[in-house]
Amino acid sequence: MRFSIDKHHFIVIIVFSFVLTIQPFGETPSKVPAPNSIQVAMYRLNSNGSIYEATPGVRASCATPDHQNRWGCTAFHVDQRTATPVLYPYGSTPAPEVAFETDYLKNVVPQEMRGGAPQIALQAQAVAARSYAMYQVTQTPVSPRPFNNSAENQVFVPYRFELLRVEGGDPGHNPTTTPTPNVNNCTTLPDSGVTRYQRNVCEA
Repeated sequence: MRFSIDKHHFIVIIVFSFVLTIQPFGETPSKVPAPNSIQVAMYRLNSNGSIYEATPGVRASCATPDHQNRWGCTAFHVDQRTATPVLYPYGSTPAPEVAFETDYLKNVVPQEMRGGAPQIALQAQAVAARSYAMYQVTQTPVSPRPFNNSAENQVFVPYRFELLRVEGGDPGHNPTTTPTPNVNNCTTLPDSGVTRYQRNVCEA
């Protein structure tokens, strides 16, 4: 029988071991090299992180134009009213290869734990998110379903990191200008003002 572990038990293990080591954001657990990218099947999501089904049993892919401005396919979705909607950034690709550190993790951490959380909690979440994703993608087979952006794995929503700036008090921020996906802008962010939540995630 193949051993398996769900996300919540995995996070408990990681957080427990966190007392032994704290990994800075952008670094990986020792002796385990991180992948450059990770393939993620992308779906429109419900507010609880589950996959939206317009028809029972039919998952709403972000590659479909009707869903590209909806939550899960973009954090700047049509139903939120604090910023201008921005479309799904991966075009017609249903399962894009996403930069692991500068795109996937940077958007997972603030969704799984808000950017205003205590720094020690964000650090623990960053370790857990990185380790869980690496564990999942190195399994053979990975899982009964492809690794995806829902709560079945970890909720990954494009531009979630950029939405932290809106939540920090800049409703006019629009990620279609700068930065673009896969660009690590952590080194240029000030640690106060509208970017304070983003800075917290960068330092996790």
